[in-house]
Amino acid sequence: MSDPYQVTAGLRPPSPTNAASLRSLRLWVSVVLAGVNVVFAVAYALWSVVDDWAATRAEAHGFDPSMLLPNDAALWVAMNACIVILIALDGLWIVLAIKLRSSCASTA
Repeated sequence: MSDPYQVTAGLRPPSPTNAASLRSLRLWVSVVLAGVNVVFAVAYALWSVVDDWAATRAEAHGFDPSMLLPNDAALWVAMNACIVILIALDGLWIVLAIKLRSSCASTA
């Protein structure tokens, strides 16, 4: 017996309770992602200030490498990779949220 709600992908359209739970999920993921954005932005800003301060201090002493941050190249790579990953996650979430919204709107 064929189900009239079956879509070609094998998924059913969201019912009103599923639509409410999807809205709630979108809200929570958005809040968590905003929190992650704030944390990484603050970490990047703090690292940037400290790295600039250490480089200025090293140059003030005739460029003494012992005044630089330990593993400063690895920190630079890690912090910039975090920003790139964060931008990718934000873009992915925006695309997914738009798809979820259009999916819920088309079934309503």
